[in-house]
Amino acid sequence: MEKWIGKFEVVPIDPADPELEGISGAFVQVIALSENEDDFLSLARQSLHEEGFNVIAADDIEELEVRLRCGKIDDHLAAAAKELSLSNRVFLGDFHAWGH
Repeated sequence: MEKWIGKFEVVPIDPADPELEGISGAFVQVIALSENEDDFLSLARQSLHEEGFNVIAADDIEELEVRLRCGKIDDHLAAAAKELSLSNRVFLGDFHAWGH
């Protein structure tokens, strides 16, 4: 398995959910330990759904190793990537919301 990273655009499953403070949507970086890109997308969608979001777009999907060769990621994402394991396969970064 490899570590994968990607940016997801999400919208609330229930826009009236009081825990989401009336946001219309958000962007979030996801890192996951996955077999391949399809596995990564499936894990990310499932994890985001469990947090109350539907994915409307996924972008910049690549192996973390490739991303790090070409650039840098935030320190908190890098630290989280080191903690991924078979029992902890997905990390959701900070949600950057719009539409308050």
